[in-house]
Amino acid sequence: MNLLLAENRIDCASHLGKIITEVENWVFAVTVVDTLAKAREALSTKQYDVILLHLDLPDSKGIETLIAVRRDAPDSLTIVSAAPEEPKRAEEAAKHGARGYLPSCAVDAHMLSGVLAVAFENKARERRLGQREKHYRNVIASLEDAYFEFDLAGRFSSFNDAMCRILGYDRKTLSSMTFRDVLHPQVVEDVYETTKKVLRSGKSEQTLQCEIIRSDGANRFLEFSVSILRDAGGRRRGICGIARDMTERREVEVALAEAKERAEAATRAKSHFLANMSHEIRTPMNGIIGMYNLLLDTPLTREQRDFAITGKNSATGLLEIVNDVLDFSKIEAGGMDVEIIDFDLRNTIGDLVAAPAVLAHQKGLEFVYHMDPEVPSLLRGDPGRLRQIIMNLITNAIKFTSKGEIVFRIFLESASARSIALRFCVEDTGIGISEADQSKLFESFQQVDTSSTRKYGGTGLGLAISKRLVELMDGSIGVTSESGKGATFWFRVSLARQRDMPHKPLTVPEDLKDKRILIVDDNRTNLKVLSGYLDRWRCPCDTATGAAMAISAMGTAAISGRPYDLVITDMMMPEVDGAELGRRIKGDPLLAKTRMIILTSQGIRGDAAEMKRIGFSGYLTKPVRRSLLLDCIEAVMSRKSDGQEERIDQPIVSVHSLSEKKRREKSILIAEDNPVNRKLALVMLKRFGLAADAVSNGEEALEALASKFYDLVLMDVQMPVMDGLEAARKIRERGTKILNPAVVIIAMTAHVLEGDRDKCLQAGMTDYVAKPIQPEILLSTIEKYLFV
Repeated sequence: MNLLLAENRIDCASHLGKIITEVENWVFAVTVVDTLAKAREALSTKQYDVILLHLDLPDSKGIETLIAVRRDAPDSLTIVSAAPEEPKRAEEAAKHGARGYLPSCAVDAHMLSGVLAVAFENKARERRLGQREKHYRNVIASLEDAYFEFDLAGRFSSFNDAMCRILGYDRKTLSSMTFRDVLHPQVVEDVYETTKKVLRSGKSEQTLQCEIIRSDGANRFLEFSVSILRDAGGRRRGICGIARDMTERREVEVALAEAKERAEAATRAKSHFLANMSHEIRTPMNGIIGMYNLLLDTPLTREQRDFAITGKNSATGLLEIVNDVLDFSKIEAGGMDVEIIDFDLRNTIGDLVAAPAVLAHQKGLEFVYHMDPEVPSLLRGDPGRLRQIIMNLITNAIKFTSKGEIVFRIFLESASARSIALRFCVEDTGIGISEADQSKLFESFQQVDTSSTRKYGGTGLGLAISKRLVELMDGSIGVTSESGKGATFWFRVSLARQRDMPHKPLTVPEDLKDKRILIVDDNRTNLKVLSGYLDRWRCPCDTATGAAMAISAMGTAAISGRPYDLVITDMMMPEVDGAELGRRIKGDPLLAKTRMIILTSQGIRGDAAEMKRIGFSGYLTKPVRRSLLLDCIEAVMSRKSDGQEERIDQPIVSVHSLSEKKRREKSILIAEDNPVNRKLALVMLKRFGLAADAVSNGEEALEALASKFYDLVLMDVQMPVMDGLEAARKIRERGTKILNPAVVIIAMTAHVLEGDRDKCLQAGMTDYVAKPIQPEILLSTIEKYLFV
């Protein structure tokens, strides 16, 4: 910083110059002069930040010296000095702009540093106040609304241009008027009383209305607020306020009310149209996709199977487009919303991953799913929307990945007594996304480029919808990727814990903790997930990345007298697959007594029987749910044996065998008027091992429920004679003849717009499944209520 030192004595100038170099936190370039003339010459050639000025110079004495310097350098920080015996001159100097006072030749570094600090702070404060005042005046001047002030006599003392424009007077004329002069005679006394009330109470008055008379005689209506105006000492000096011309607004309000009614009518018509369109499309699509599923479970030639798969994929693709368009329409209309209900996260995710796992394995991709053990299961939120986001991210990952793996992970980011924050990640080894293209991924109708749309299909709405859903859950979503190096899509949401419903950990039988288990899989991610489960259960386990390594480890363990009790192996492995590994284990007398569970990527008809013939005791489809794996291990290790060798007459343990007994004990009623959908539901339930009866409307459902005890009803909503909503209400009525009034009622409907679920729940239904019915979703919903 530049400093000008104007001192009349050489010794004092030398002393101050030395002191200046010792001041901490400031570095000054010092110019020394000994007269006012030289000081003014220096100020004309350079701008100085600080001026240390002795009031008595050879060519100027007293305050006149300060006045002359301030005239030449009004923005510089000026600190005056005088003889130590003349401190009273400081007050007079301050009135003329001095920022500080120093006794001449009696200054030390500490004193100078303090005076500078205070001076700079005061100058900064004044600058801020000046900026605020300037900003305040600019704001007042630029207001579209009128700003005004009037004194205690009612005379206008200040106002902006908007006040002149509204009243129709120029500034000079308005300055000579009082507020009474512009008011309509009928409101003068009311306004006068209001101003007296404000002055008396000190409280402002908001949204007052009155009529004024413009200079041209026209009447206008103003809405205004007024507050008390005080001087620097806090004394009342008048009234200030803001006024707005609301004459046209009154007319606009009437027009807006009419427009609002028309818009709401249009919205209702649009919602009704979307609901009908959804129902009309989904009802036949339910039959088409469902029948393709049933057809693919029958013996077909290769050509027939290819035709059926192509037809199903086309129908599924059409349904995805319909779903995206409907969801996007709801977003555009502001009708998209999320609900808050109790749900089991592990059940929801466990049911969800089955379908995309099949898609991944059909492309030869490894699909891995892992949820941190610390993540609680019983939460509150919208499981349906959560599923929608996850399915979108996983199916996108599968779509854009030709080889490698898809890994779906759920992490616990933070937790409190009432809520948790979860991070969901979908990692793939696909085509990747450049940084430039990532910015448009979450925009509507956008994909990385048009060639992606042609090659992979899709509407470009999925990620935009997912982003909006995540935002509705107060979360965030994003992607990290490089072109050609895969991508990781993630989203973060907070979910509430269920009240008084602590998470119940899986109970691991004590005898399992003494068993030695070997896990065999060529995919290291799978090994990490499975071994993590067993470590969590405190079950000792080792891992092997292939058959040769597994046989070697088992042989070594058997010879050492500590053989493995159980081998869990993947089916699809290079060189030697899981089935061949099983044959080799059972063909080795030293290893033959080891029990085995095989994990397969895709269950094919006849596989379980073949695995049983090889000698496997358990057969599970990947990705394996944690609780299901534990149930299977427990069932396999507790099976009856002849000596130490397992009896061969026992069926293989599978997903179906674990729940088969429970399913046989339950009875289900289907209420569906469409014969194709009714037939489809019956066949689906039969395939699930569930017994079911069917009726064609709500009235017949009531008769059936009065004659037989049913555990669950699959109730279509839109039916003739009596619809599903009315039937549900009658089932829940007191004094009904229904044998099980608490029967679980699952709505089964093509209506999927906002509010449909609420209507079902308000009618007494338990839950909601949207058409077209997806077998895995239907089964998981049934299991949630019947097999908890």
